[in-house]
Amino acid sequence: MRIPLYVPVLMTLFIGCGEKAPLGPAVGPSAEADADTDADTDADTDADSDTDLDEDEDGYTVGEGDCDDWNEDVHPGAQEYCNEIDDDCDGDVDEDDSADAATWYTDGDGDGYGEDGTGIVACAGPAGTVSQGGDCDDTMGSVNPGAEESCNEVDDDCDGERDEDDAVDAGTWYEDLDGDGYGVTETASISCAAPEGAVSEDGDCNDADAAIHPDQLDTCDGVDNDCDDSVDEDVAEDWYAVSDSWEEIDALDGAFPVWIGVSPVDGSVWAVVRYTLGGLQYPAFLRYDEGVGFERRDSFGPDGQDMDVRSATFDSDGMIWVTGRLEATPGDVSSGQVLLLRFDPDTLDVEPFNHDDELTSPELGLFVTSDEDGLWIAGRRRHVLGQYRAGLWYFDGADTELVESVGHPTSMSSDASYTTVAVGDDGAVYAGGKREDEAGMSYALLRGNDPDAMSDLFTYITDEEVNLNDQVRHVSLDAEGNLWFTAYREESIASLDASLFTGWQVYTGPAEGPFEVVDTYSISSTHPSYAQSASFHPSGVLFVSGVAMDTLGGAHLIVRAGPPGALSTSLNVMRDSDLTKPTQGSYARPVAFESDGSVWVIEGAVDVDATTESGEETTNTTIWRMACL
Repeated sequence: MRIPLYVPVLMTLFIGCGEKAPLGPAVGPSAEADADTDADTDADTDADSDTDLDEDEDGYTVGEGDCDDWNEDVHPGAQEYCNEIDDDCDGDVDEDDSADAATWYTDGDGDGYGEDGTGIVACAGPAGTVSQGGDCDDTMGSVNPGAEESCNEVDDDCDGERDEDDAVDAGTWYEDLDGDGYGVTETASISCAAPEGAVSEDGDCNDADAAIHPDQLDTCDGVDNDCDDSVDEDVAEDWYAVSDSWEEIDALDGAFPVWIGVSPVDGSVWAVVRYTLGGLQYPAFLRYDEGVGFERRDSFGPDGQDMDVRSATFDSDGMIWVTGRLEATPGDVSSGQVLLLRFDPDTLDVEPFNHDDELTSPELGLFVTSDEDGLWIAGRRRHVLGQYRAGLWYFDGADTELVESVGHPTSMSSDASYTTVAVGDDGAVYAGGKREDEAGMSYALLRGNDPDAMSDLFTYITDEEVNLNDQVRHVSLDAEGNLWFTAYREESIASLDASLFTGWQVYTGPAEGPFEVVDTYSISSTHPSYAQSASFHPSGVLFVSGVAMDTLGGAHLIVRAGPPGALSTSLNVMRDSDLTKPTQGSYARPVAFESDGSVWVIEGAVDVDATTESGEETTNTTIWRMACL
């Protein structure tokens, strides 16, 4: 088409009034939309005939379908992206197969996490969908992979497990072996549910004793009962000297006191007394019930045999063992045997294990104590030639063996006996009693250490003018292995030409000696006092029981207690006004201690108004308790 000549002139005039017109075709894509109808991509109306040009050098020309020949990333076959551009020139924008299209999950509970099975792929998420999957319960907004695990039997964080140990409200648990509700701090573990045998409270300082834990009241027993690293801090220092804390618990008429003890199994308190029926003696076993007193629990009778019961003890299984003398023929000393009975507090059965030595008649068990494997019995035996010898037996559960027999080396008329025996933690054995010389004067005697080769550790004899029947009455050991024992003693006052009775004596010293007096006591300087036993309270306080006579003929039950070497009288009860019938216990009677620190004492007094069927004096028993403050 030929252009009229006037047209360029008019265009020049028009342009001269404004911007300078371009001299040739436009370079690059027009900033305006390509609204013309030709096949090229510029804004003018002429049709460029070269569709084979590849301006962006992306390998595609306009003629080959490049829909943006100025963008090398846009051409047929290009990867579609979510960018509002038709990257692959297929006429669609941001298809679902875009390289960066996301997976969208239905979020029914609005917690920002969707259910995996509902996923769809798209550049933009449909309404009600989210890009985070993994929700294992799309009906609960609190359950999703970003939630904290709680102890609720729900998989809160969708990890396939419930109530894991890292749950925010998981508890700390402590192993509680003794079942007292408190565990040991060092055994802590964290979990939602308590492991078997575990509790939520810690601080137990002794997981083998249910009576020791942080909620326990402290008692005067030498133990940190409440686990506060202090011992007996809530107990008055002089509780043992408060005489008002003693209470008379029970009185048993016609009963001779033998023993009182506390079961190592259940803590029950038992007493053994001796009754006389039809001229025959037999033991009775009594249990204490709060508010009731001591009630007889056995059904064991003499069965035609005389049982001179002298001592008893608990073994580690809670069985009560009784020793004394059994006369197969009452009144016939030649028929005497060491009496040994076992009483079962649960079944109330009594079983005899009597020892009969053909070379010894009669035999008498005066004291019994237990060790881990059996029983030690201290007593006396009569040699066939007539001499009484101190005897020490060991019972292993089946057989009784004579371990030692001691008497005067030459005199066959002398008398010797063991009245007490104690066993140390190292297995050493200590037996105390008396031994007479040729003139019949009694020596207090203490022998011990190696049970197979015991040696003399202590002897004492009074003045020749006075025979106090001197003997060691009771032996015990403290926590350091020192010996403590009671023995009689008498001193002469030359200026008065008289004897001064200082019979109450408590000795102590290392196991091999020497020993010193740490306590002496008497009411009257001219009347004897008898220290019967010396036993250590768990708190370390020493309790000594015995009898003291006054100048008016009164006999007093005396209990002295306190730190070793500083004893004071805690119980002083006059039991009888007849000097010839003193309050006394037969041989050594150690006091008993409960786990709460309470102290038990059993004692007897002659009843001047009553006699047995055979005309003998009747003894009544009284049992006392000092409650720990």
